[in-house]
Amino acid sequence: MIARRDDCPACAHIKFEYLVGARGGTMTAFLCGRNAIQVTPGRGHTLNLAALAERLREVGKVAENEYLLRFEADRYEITIFPDARAIIKGTDDAAVARSVYAKYVGV
Repeated sequence: MIARRDDCPACAHIKFEYLVGARGGTMTAFLCGRNAIQVTPGRGHTLNLAALAERLREVGKVAENEYLLRFEADRYEITIFPDARAIIKGTDDAAVARSVYAKYVGV
């Protein structure tokens, strides 16, 4: 049996960071039946949607409000939120979704 450590995040502080998700890594989730993938960058990211909208208007159709930005380019519809999450509609392949995200959002 391994001895309990007072400085252990899991044992002493009841924090299970690795069950919640990676801090710096990008996570993806398949949205069943929607032909879409949600891309979530590591924690701590925020986006200025107005600035991003201005940049994206040069390459596609953009609609925005204070809660989200919707962008259409190529064959994808991308919904982007202020916390840098995005839903990439038009694929069910996580690698493609990450590539589209990197190309247009770039976080």
